Amino acid sequence: MRKVFRFKKSSLVFISILACMLILFGLFNIISMNLINSQRSQQAAKRWKNDDLKFAQITAILSSESNFNYSSVLSLRSSVDNSMKEINIEITDDKKVWYDAFSTEERITLKNGNVTSNVNATVVGGNFFRIHELDYITGYAFSPDDIMQDRIILDTLAAWQLFGSYDVVGKIVNLNDTQFTVAGVVNRGTGNLFEQAYGSKPRVYMSYDYYQKINPDLNITCWEAVIPSPISGWAESIVKNNINAEETDVEIIDNSARYSFLKLLNTMTGLPIRSMKVSRIIYPYWENIAGVYEDYASLLLLGILIFGGIPAASAVIFVIVFIIRHPITKKQLSDLWYEIIMFVSKKGKYKKTGSKEKDKEKDKEKKVKIKRSKKNKQDNI
Repeated sequence: MRKVFRFKKSSLVFISILACMLILFGLFNIISMNLINSQRSQQAAKRWKNDDLKFAQITAILSSESNFNYSSVLSLRSSVDNSMKEINIEITDDKKVWYDAFSTEERITLKNGNVTSNVNATVVGGNFFRIHELDYITGYAFSPDDIMQDRIILDTLAAWQLFGSYDVVGKIVNLNDTQFTVAGVVNRGTGNLFEQAYGSKPRVYMSYDYYQKINPDLNITCWEAVIPSPISGWAESIVKNNINAEETDVEIIDNSARYSFLKLLNTMTGLPIRSMKVSRIIYPYWENIAGVYEDYASLLLLGILIFGGIPAASAVIFVIVFIIRHPITKKQLSDLWYEIIMFVSKKGKYKKTGSKEKDKEKDKEKKVKIKRSKKNKQDNI
């Protein structure tokens, strides 16, 4: 009677636990990838493709007391250009090798006739909307190449408070005695996290160049760039070495690497002190959201390491114990290796292993068996 192999109850429980862990391992990986991919503002370097160069997205967050202004931006641009020339990266007016954007936050009051709205204003310059892809209901983004820089983008709450409608492209709003033309209306975003970072007030986006007419002493609190980085960390070091700000007034972030395995591992170990903010720097809403997502991703990584590591370690231990209890001779190992290669090989021949004699012997045995079977059939007839 054939013996039926049965698992012990404890073994079944252990195998079930390992299976659940593997399911959680896959689930945590999917959640982590979806979370990271949702952060479009952190993936500008991936979108700025070039077959010959590797790029990094670098952000400098500055305090409002850093005195970092448009002249500082021009100086930093020049330093980045010179650094690239030193490593023979060609820069021409026709071909844009890299780009930057900058912004700051203001609180202002906009008017449409007798209607007023107190709003948070993100004052932007450079290629801000190339990095930050807003969700437009109507209209379009303005750019530094536009002839008229008096454009303003309203979020849905600002548009509704000022006009009672979202169909407002081309209409005029006033800030003191200065007029702005509405270029578009964008969604605010959803979710408690977004609302906490974005703020409950209406928000607008306006041109730095044009807003300087109202506030000539306006400082910049966020500078972002997508820069060639042939060596890991090169772009970040260029910005650190050339930015015109005190070390206590600026934080440099490599957005391209913030969700990498090593960075998330470092974030995970530093979670207890990450919530302690002792600097004078105030982060823009998109950076606050990216930072929280970084914390989430690091916790998911912890789950991935646990739920993937335990089954992997169990498999290794099982193999080691099996080998100890069932020693394999060199001949058995050689035969096993031979059978594996024979299975993988497309032609069914074991090549370049020194075992051609085995192939020939097996072929002879097959031929003998075929001849015998034919002879038996003839005898039977």
